[in-house]
Amino acid sequence: HVGDVVRKVPKGEVDQVLVVDDGSTDGTTEAAREAGAQVVRHEQNRGVGAAIRTGIAYARDHGFEAVVILNAIGKYDPAGVGTLLKPLREESADLVQGSRFVAGGSHHGIPFKRRIGTRGYSLAFSTLLGHSVSDASSGIRAFRTTLAYSEGIRLDQPWLDRYELEPYLLWKSIECGYRVVEVPMTVHYPSGPRSEY
Repeated sequence: HVGDVVRKVPKGEVDQVLVVDDGSTDGTTEAAREAGAQVVRHEQNRGVGAAIRTGIAYARDHGFEAVVILNAIGKYDPAGVGTLLKPLREESADLVQGSRFVAGGSHHGIPFKRRIGTRGYSLAFSTLLGHSVSDASSGIRAFRTTLAYSEGIRLDQPWLDRYELEPYLLWKSIECGYRVVEVPMTVHYPSGPRSEY
């Protein structure tokens, strides 16, 4: 799916599309490059959190002001990238989380168990944090590159190599008082063997 996702990123909304290939063996690097993305490759699978850290470090080292995180299986519509970046460009937010559950957001093909789990997770996340978040498990977000290296947010911890990094980043951004907003996103759950992802 990665080539399709790269091609659907709206031209003019971002300066560069980077794919972090986390040790794949299925031609991901070639498909991403063919679609026009820059690729950084991990020779061994290190986990989604480690891949995100690699992408953020690339953004920092190349002078990018903001980072958009988008999964490569096509679940989140890349057309939403502009909506994510708008509050950053207007300087009204430091981190923007895409949500399928706020007004204007939508989801299609989500398995019933996943829908219940997603809503339950967001409720538990909000209750523990003391701050309402409608879609805490969303896989699409944008934030200022400097936020990832700011005091109070330590993304370099080894325990964040896998799926823990994304909720940790959201939690710490809110806890540290950064301006976090949710914007509507469309989510399409793929059919087939990866339908539960």
